[in-house]
Amino acid sequence: MDSSERIEFSIDSGTWNPMDEDMISNDPIKFHSAEESYKNRIDFYQIRTGLTEAVQTGTGQLNGIPVAIGIMDFNFMGGSMGSVVVLACWGISLLPNQRLILHLLVKE
Repeated sequence: MDSSERIEFSIDSGTWNPMDEDMISNDPIKFHSAEESYKNRIDFYQIRTGLTEAVQTGTGQLNGIPVAIGIMDFNFMGGSMGSVVVLACWGISLLPNQRLILHLLVKE
């Protein structure tokens, strides 16, 4: 089950409000493995999954109760935890100040 399916399964229909969809990893240290560059890998997984990163964060409702959700997607580079994942999870962790229940899911 990918992260989009988990979101659909986890919250009330039509209540998903994604966050940080415009945040995209860059490669400031020009990392390159034996096979290919990090940038090429990111591009490949963005096309393959339709996601910009390995995590989806946002808000919604669960049985009418407002919740904040972060769900890692193992299909995106094995759930790689780059800078965008860290920032997105940090950003959603601040939402409980809005009196939302926070649910983070990291699962293969």
